[in-house]
Amino acid sequence: RAMIVYDSVAKMVGPKKEQLRQAEESLGISMAALSEKQIMLKDVQDNLDKLVADLTAAKQKKEDLQKQYEVCSKRLVTAE
Repeated sequence: RAMIVYDSVAKMVGPKKEQLRQAEESLGISMAALSEKQIMLKDVQDNLDKLVADLTAAKQKKEDLQKQYEVCSKRLVTAE
């Protein structure tokens, strides 16, 4: 009797173990792809951060040059 029960349970569990193995294999592949994409995302975010910093510096330089221009224009008018 125990052997019959074991056999029926094994027949039910066997395919489920195979499905689990396939699902875990698929998960491993998906996790590897995710990891690769996360690395790519980090590179893009780092590049974006650098570009934002460059933009901020360029805007500050523009403001400084604009102020210098205004000062020089006033001096030129005064000198004339």
